[in-house]
Amino acid sequence: MITFGDGRQVPEDVTRAEVVERLGEPAQEIAPVGPKTSCVFYSVGEEGDTLWQFCFRGERQVSSAPVTG
Repeated sequence: MITFGDGRQVPEDVTRAEVVERLGEPAQEIAPVGPKTSCVFYSVGEEGDTLWQFCFRGERQVSSAPVTG
């Protein structure tokens, strides 16, 4: 579980390994969502129905944003 601050503090263009090193193992992992693109999700502790999504093309991060369910 992370906070909104944790999600925002992850710099752009980091590797997947660096995200896991900073935040721990993700709560959920999704199979590829496009050519060479996959996403991982972390539960946001401040909001019960919010996840922070990090998407990667190969191993390099291409997007990061909170998503509500």
